[in-house]
Amino acid sequence: MLSEQGKTELSGKMKKVTIVWVAMIGSVGLFVAATLALLSGTAEPPHIDPAVVNVLMGGFVVVSAVNIMLVTVIDRKIKSNEIIAAFLKRRGETLASMQSGSDEAVRVLYPFYFQTCLVKWALCETVGVCGLVMALVTGSVFVPVAFYVVSVALLARLRPSTGEFLDIVKMAMR
Repeated sequence: MLSEQGKTELSGKMKKVTIVWVAMIGSVGLFVAATLALLSGTAEPPHIDPAVVNVLMGGFVVVSAVNIMLVTVIDRKIKSNEIIAAFLKRRGETLASMQSGSDEAVRVLYPFYFQTCLVKWALCETVGVCGLVMALVTGSVFVPVAFYVVSVALLARLRPSTGEFLDIVKMAMR
């Protein structure tokens, strides 16, 4: 059980992680704005061989699919005791050292949660970057829409949650 001070500290930490998450979603919005700004002018799109565009499109679809799979695997793996134990070992901590209370567990496990969230969000954002590159290569504002939608949908699904973090803490303390 968290003390009042622990609850206040956790609330502050979760606000920070949420600000980063909002910034990551906002960056995809900037990709959309950049696409519209760069392609709405009268400038002619680049003349690239359609075969090259098809290869690039296929490559970006594969990169995006791999990123989506990695996000799924990471999301499942962070909720396992062996991954938490490995993180603690790298930090010179042990699960036993946290048995003194949930406040200590929150302090020790927050960097783990924050780091894994950052990695998952960066992988999601990369899908949006692929869309931006495809927009610039094809000269089309319609081609990247699927990339942007998938990127934002993944980020929305991975919204930081105090409940999720406390579940990781509870699992670590078992």
